[in-house]
Amino acid sequence: MRTLIIIASISLILSSTIMPEGCIKYKDEIGCTKCEKNYILKNNECFKAEGCFFKNEDGCTSCKMGYYLKDKLCLKMDENCFTAKDDVGCVSCKIGYYLVGNKCFKKDENCFTAKDNVGCVSCNIGYYLYNKNCYKKDPNCFSVKDEVGCVSCNVGYYLVGQQCYKKDPNCFTAKDNVGCVSCNIGYYLYNSQCYKKDENCFTAKDNVGCVSCNIGYYLYNNQCFKKDENCFTAKDNIGCVSCNIGYYLFQSRCFKKQDECISYSDNLGCTSCRYGYYLSQYYCYKKKDECNDYIENVGCISCKFGYTLMYNACIKSPEKCALVKKDIGCVSCLPGYYLKNYECY
Repeated sequence: MRTLIIIASISLILSSTIMPEGCIKYKDEIGCTKCEKNYILKNNECFKAEGCFFKNEDGCTSCKMGYYLKDKLCLKMDENCFTAKDDVGCVSCKIGYYLVGNKCFKKDENCFTAKDNVGCVSCNIGYYLYNKNCYKKDPNCFSVKDEVGCVSCNVGYYLVGQQCYKKDPNCFTAKDNVGCVSCNIGYYLYNSQCYKKDENCFTAKDNVGCVSCNIGYYLYNNQCFKKDENCFTAKDNIGCVSCNIGYYLFQSRCFKKQDECISYSDNLGCTSCRYGYYLSQYYCYKKKDECNDYIENVGCISCKFGYTLMYNACIKSPEKCALVKKDIGCVSCLPGYYLKNYECY
């Protein structure tokens, strides 16, 4: 008997636990078949009759203020909704809101006019419309166009895309979507930027640079270089091509001629020397008294008596030496002396 009571109590607890809110009769696999007084039965579910002004067995027939009727139920109006229509929902919103579908959305603070089921259609002064949103106009922008952006800039600025960029102070004229197209006097244009003309440049050309230099300068790779004071003529992109009297040209530079030189050839040097000098590597060297014969670009080839030829130079022969060999030294000594390291002792 006690066991039956416990089972019955558990069954009662389970049945009350699973019973949906407002339902007083429930059938498995069907659902609720009868609801409490303040609930409405619809599709075997109990709905609270909140906001219902009049109702019958089928449900609500009219609603209280702030509610609208839909499918025999009273649904609460959105707090931002101004007017709702039965079986439809919200049909107009409060000031500052606009309708999309049957929902009210807050108008952007920078939006001047919003249209139902569209969104923002015009913005406040200083803003422009793009994809139903309002964006602040760039302070350097003069005029904007909806769905485009900035279309013209203030004086001193130029437009690239829809952004305004400050004109270089050395730029005379700037063109939208291009940049600087001409520079102030004393400047030249290169890749839409203005560069100061070199003080030694006479003429500069846009997108090239210097094309001619002042007197006393020559052009090389669009730069001006001062002509050597000993240079008589300089040619652009080459350098010095002729020198003043008394100088000769070597690798575009002027070098002073030797007094001992009779003739010069540009880019070589001296080619012949006056009497008493010999030529070596295009330079004049004074002949030594102890030398008998010279060959140009070699030097001395034979020496006077008492001297030995050592690498084209005459060296005084050792007194105790009997035999001296060219480019070696003493190889044999006089009687009574011995040879060590080409010296007689």
